[in-house]
Amino acid sequence: MTQLHIFEISGQKFAALPLKDYEKLLADAEINDDISAFKKAKAKSSEYIPFEIVEQMLDRENHIKVYRQFRGMTQAQLAQSAKISRTYRASIETGKKPGSVSTLKKIAKVLKVDLEDIA
Repeated sequence: MTQLHIFEISGQKFAALPLKDYEKLLADAEINDDISAFKKAKAKSSEYIPFEIVEQMLDRENHIKVYRQFRGMTQAQLAQSAKISRTYRASIETGKKPGSVSTLKKIAKVLKVDLEDIA
């Protein structure tokens, strides 16, 4: 059991406890802060990307293609939803054309990702 000593100096009350108990309180507080930060980050993130998808991107596969397949979309569906031609979409996915910023924004919106995720 923790020995707690309460004392007063100049009208102000203080509590003293063994150092090991104080260090445990600090560690517990840090854990609570970590748990709080984790919960806050989890609440912000609405989607988890499977590791296999991340691996494909790390293997330098085209991010648009990877996200399109992850969303279960065909090439034609992506082109139609983004209101771009199939050939232009194909040129972007294969890396033959970089794609304009406005086109990439349309594609990102359809794929429900940030522009940075596909650019």
